[in-house]
Amino acid sequence: MRIVSYNIKRGFESSITQVADAIRGLEPDICLVQEVDRYVSRSGFVDQHRRLMKRCGFDKGYFFKTKSYNGFGRYGNALYFNKVSHTKPEIITLSNDASGEKRTGFITNIHSDEGQDFVLAGTHLTANRSQAEGQLHKLIDEIQFRISPESKFILGGDLNLKPHILEKYGFKIEDVEFSCGIPARNVRFDYIVGRRIEFQAHVVHLPGISDHDPIVADLR
Repeated sequence: MRIVSYNIKRGFESSITQVADAIRGLEPDICLVQEVDRYVSRSGFVDQHRRLMKRCGFDKGYFFKTKSYNGFGRYGNALYFNKVSHTKPEIITLSNDASGEKRTGFITNIHSDEGQDFVLAGTHLTANRSQAEGQLHKLIDEIQFRISPESKFILGGDLNLKPHILEKYGFKIEDVEFSCGIPARNVRFDYIVGRRIEFQAHVVHLPGISDHDPIVADLR
């Protein structure tokens, strides 16, 4: 099973079509996407969530709104599946950031035909480091309240935090390259990390698509 996490910056650096083609080329079974626009003027009023789902061939998708624009426009994060058995994601509300964006996370239970069951959570935390750590702390607390201590657990997304912060929460950080920043990828904010589950995570460099590169994790 392959999991991908990708901050697409609403297709601003390229186009939503190029973003979708890049994601499709990664062949994910599960895909976490951050910074998605739906009917927002800056993105040509395109429903990027539906565009991604259709062009990538996902059979199930969820959109988590974090901000509204002009009454009907929406912005947020998304989660997609390609024939993966899962429970309906539960939204976990975190604190708002300085701009008023409502930061949220999600949690869902995954079951694969190979018998690999685990809990999946995802989020996009604020760029303010101290506030982001507080949001992470709340997310982890809420998740641990919902799952057993023995559960296999994966967390993915744009966390806007340095690796040593995640290590404080018991996550083993894969030694991968930096994934964020224009023009050079010179910081690391994107992660797929886990507890009690084995996988190999790596960065796929896709220059010119977004200001982030996707993280790809293959479960062993």
